[in-house]
Amino acid sequence: MMNTKLLCAALCWFTLTANACTHSSLLSNTPLYFYHHYLGIYNIYLAPTLTAIDNGDSGRGYPYYKKRWRGKCPHHLRGKKCVEFTVYPNNDNFSPRGIMKKIKKYTHGKRNRGEVRIITNYAETKYVYTTNHEKKFCGPYAL
Repeated sequence: MMNTKLLCAALCWFTLTANACTHSSLLSNTPLYFYHHYLGIYNIYLAPTLTAIDNGDSGRGYPYYKKRWRGKCPHHLRGKKCVEFTVYPNNDNFSPRGIMKKIKKYTHGKRNRGEVRIITNYAETKYVYTTNHEKKFCGPYAL
């Protein structure tokens, strides 16, 4: 009986900490899904994408995809226009390696940008991020 309670407590702690917001550029032990397909537990490195945004190097294409955010700016990013950036699912941004291989299983072998996004205000001075198809936004944080 004690082992069951201990296991439940550990799973509850893991779920809460994995979904907690943090201002860190490393999101540790994050459960990821590609739409409704479970991909596994990943460490997500936001730093390469955040650095590219900060340096003005984010509009050059792969692996930085910059586009206008459609609709209302999310979660306390004031203004009428926001910008979306994809944290590209490559080995620089995700650990363990091989996330794109898993995503390609669900896209008939085609590459896809995945579902981890950084959204900034229009001036690109503040950001929020989402790891779950825009169901929850973390932030805003200064860039």
